[in-house]
Amino acid sequence: TYAAKREDLKRIPEIVRGIVEKEGSTQFDRCHFFRYGASSLDFDVVYFITSPDYKVYAETHERVLYGIHEAFEDN
Repeated sequence: TYAAKREDLKRIPEIVRGIVEKEGSTQFDRCHFFRYGASSLDFDVVYFITSPDYKVYAETHERVLYGIHEAFEDN
């Protein structure tokens, strides 16, 4: 949200990188503060799933999203 502190925002790319890299079938590319949303501060996250299996993709992506949510709750 807009209430987030700048120093917290600057930590987000490394937090996300750690979550993505913890997964065995991923390749992290980037995470940047992207734009001011209507009621949010939006980040652009890009990573690749190294398996061609859709089920691996879906399960890995879900774990990454849950991991991001958990990290934000904890911080």
